[in-house]
Amino acid sequence: MLGTGEAYLLQKKYPQLNVVKDIVHASTHNLAYDSQCEPSRAAYLYAIICLSEYKEEIVDTILAELLSRKKGTDDLEQMFGIAVCCVKEGNEAARKIIYKRFEKNLLRGYDYRGNNALIELNGMDGILRIASTIGQILKRDPEDWEDGSREGYFQGEHPEIDVYKTLRKAAGKDPYIKIYLDSIRATKRLRAKQVAHVKYTYTYIKELIDVGKQKLVISRAGRYVSDDEVHRLAIDFMKEQDTAKQELYMRVFARRQFPLGYKPLLQLMRAKGTDDHGQLAFFTIQALAQFRNKEIRIFAEEQILRPRNGRKFLPLLVKNYKEGDEKQFCNIIHFASKQDDLHNVAVDIIEIYKANPAKECRKPLEAIYDRLVCSLHREDLVKILSDNKVLSKKIKDEIAYDCFTYDN
Repeated sequence: MLGTGEAYLLQKKYPQLNVVKDIVHASTHNLAYDSQCEPSRAAYLYAIICLSEYKEEIVDTILAELLSRKKGTDDLEQMFGIAVCCVKEGNEAARKIIYKRFEKNLLRGYDYRGNNALIELNGMDGILRIASTIGQILKRDPEDWEDGSREGYFQGEHPEIDVYKTLRKAAGKDPYIKIYLDSIRATKRLRAKQVAHVKYTYTYIKELIDVGKQKLVISRAGRYVSDDEVHRLAIDFMKEQDTAKQELYMRVFARRQFPLGYKPLLQLMRAKGTDDHGQLAFFTIQALAQFRNKEIRIFAEEQILRPRNGRKFLPLLVKNYKEGDEKQFCNIIHFASKQDDLHNVAVDIIEIYKANPAKECRKPLEAIYDRLVCSLHREDLVKILSDNKVLSKKIKDEIAYDCFTYDN
């Protein structure tokens, strides 16, 4: 489940170990914390499969599942990746299954997947096959669209190939490729007509806050407004009593330091109650975290002593960390029983130790390492352990075979 190199090393040491069910489950179910951001685990899993005395049985089971599976886009993408690994080692049966499952993309009820596999195996020929297939889907569903991002990436990787020239030539014989190209052109024209990026000003943000809409836009705006406009917004915030609108102001100050100092923010936290789990508390903590101050440090100490709820106050220690905090970090990690909670704790503790190098990072970071599914943040914590010269031999041996290593 974690994707660490420990699984690889155990299978290498005990190739006769029958953990077929576990390997098949991990291969046919994408277990990454965030499959859209994390590297594919296909190569990592295939490396483990190749160490097993039951390799043939495992591969056959995965390929059969790939061929028959209708739903589960992330699972399918991973199985396609494992099938590609098989083909690269001479398994022609895997190649046939890749093509057969790709053809099923045209059937209703089947999730569309397999583009990456076709491109990796066949290059430009894979692009042409994808274009023809998607063209058929576009003919059936004119509301669908293509933007050419796939072609743009492939062109960057293969400057020796004129991708669009090849597609236009093929479109003369294949009407579905023409439909595909027409969709790309229409999407690009539409995007070219879109209004230029809005200019973030005090007036614009104030109007959004007053009507209570577009929270994400308000959060983004904090990066772009001038110092004078931030100051005006801070003055307005001091007059505001409505909790919902206070939250919207805090979205700005989570990105830009509150110009009137930390005291109003700390007063707000105490007035609203530290057990408030709403967005106002979250963004106020982000705003407070931009200040280094003894009073904030004392407030943070009061909160993190409650390990079940203290985790949301960890950002306050990025600028207010003290040696000895690792004891409370370990308590908070212990009570983070769900992966979402552990992931959030990991993000904050990583930021704390990035800003405050300390050998004391070892215990809390190892406690996270032992349970964290997210390979991206596992990579971060391993780097911090290494930078602080407290990386254990066990972890050092494992990271060579970690799932993030295979694509990095």
